[in-house]
Amino acid sequence: MKQKLLMIVIWISILCLTVSLIPNVHALPVSLKPLEGLDEMELIETHDRVYIAAFDDILFNDDVMSRMGPNIYKIDSLYETFVVSDADTGNIIYSYVGRTSILLDSTHYNKDGILKLSSQEDTTLLEDLGNFHMYFVKGREFSRVQSTITLKVDVEYPLDILELNELFGAWDNQNGNITDSIVIINDNYTPNKHKPGLYKVTIEATDLSNNKTTYTYNVWVQDTKPPVVQPLEDIRISYAGKIDVGTLIDIVEATDNYTENLEISIDDENYTGNEHIVGQYYVDIMVDDYNGNAVTVRQHIYVIDDVAPIITGEVQYIIDIEDQFDLEMILESMSAIDEIDKDFIEVYIKSSDFKKHETGQFTVIIGAKDQFGNEATKEVFIEVLDNTPPVFFIKIPAINLDASNIHDANELLGLIKNLLTINYTEIEITQNDYEGNETKPGVYVVTLSANTGTEWIQIQTQVRVNETIPIQTDINSTNIHNIWIIIRVTLTLIVLIVGSSILIIKRRKSIRLK
Repeated sequence: MKQKLLMIVIWISILCLTVSLIPNVHALPVSLKPLEGLDEMELIETHDRVYIAAFDDILFNDDVMSRMGPNIYKIDSLYETFVVSDADTGNIIYSYVGRTSILLDSTHYNKDGILKLSSQEDTTLLEDLGNFHMYFVKGREFSRVQSTITLKVDVEYPLDILELNELFGAWDNQNGNITDSIVIINDNYTPNKHKPGLYKVTIEATDLSNNKTTYTYNVWVQDTKPPVVQPLEDIRISYAGKIDVGTLIDIVEATDNYTENLEISIDDENYTGNEHIVGQYYVDIMVDDYNGNAVTVRQHIYVIDDVAPIITGEVQYIIDIEDQFDLEMILESMSAIDEIDKDFIEVYIKSSDFKKHETGQFTVIIGAKDQFGNEATKEVFIEVLDNTPPVFFIKIPAINLDASNIHDANELLGLIKNLLTINYTEIEITQNDYEGNETKPGVYVVTLSANTGTEWIQIQTQVRVNETIPIQTDINSTNIHNIWIIIRVTLTLIVLIVGSSILIIKRRKSIRLK
């Protein structure tokens, strides 16, 4: 960690020094020197051009040229593109790209309308110009350097020393642009350009009078690429457990483009102190390459409840087969508690092989779940015994009763006594299924307890209640009798009708004869 802090201090110091030495003074690296004639020309700068002007105007034409008279100017500039353009159309009439001086000769303009432009490379005659502009294109801004500056390069993609020197231009009051004279005197950068650090480079420029100027600048080779860290998988841990936060840095897998021994440390976390509280927490782990590049990855920690509730209650039952026993009685004695889930936790029967009215050993599994789905189970063992010895019964004939002939308990007891072949000192009915069912056809058990004089015994009989048979009427004879009556009435009516008809006919005939 101390090494990390030291590196940060060094980088900050270098950055502050660099910023303090970068000048804000703007210089106009253009000169316009009259070699012949009057000095009527001047320079006017805009945001993207440096114009040659005359009489405070950048527009040239025949009138301006005649007022200026014949002259020859030497033009120099660190801006390497010089243009003559048509002021009306914007078309480029002449363009020169280079670092050498340009001679502007107007000695023949007023007579022949010719403007002569000469450079070290060639000479051009411009005719019939009309309205025109002359200017340098500001391809880049130039500022006069002061003391030392620091150039920054990426260790992954370092620039060549010649590319760095292209950022500098050399200017001389007499010779103009002497950038081509720049040479390297000392270069600590090139052999170390793939290694982060601060290196010095010294350059030198010489004018035509052999005057030399040296300048030393710094090159800061920076590692700007942060370490690469493999994504961290979420950690889930029971509230009953605990993680040593300090050990999490051991599971971080990180690589760097330059630094092999990375520093890995805990930057921030909120897990400590909440180890036993269910919730989501984080640990921020910082990976530093000692070159000013650090990356932070977040390790998520989920404290979960994976502990099942605790079930308490009776787990052993020994019962007699005659006992009234139900599985719900087991649940009534059971309860469940949980360290995290403070709400009521229901207990339930998960499985059971218990069978009523059977002896043997049975197992019932009781379950309970908390709000996080953790299930606890508990075994309950049931042993069903038959502790009742056999009982002798005396069989007596069944009693047949009509549903309409109801007997109360005393009358029923009297009927039973008459059926017994043995006299008992005491006898009483202990179970009477007939009672309450006197009018319902069926078979009912009646159990009695009788004292022989030396012991009590049980006597059992059955009462059969028969359905009452209704009184039947002789339907067949009645129907036959009714039929004969109908036949007799019908015949009588037929005789009367026929007789009446005969009398009517005879009477009509006797009337006709008269």
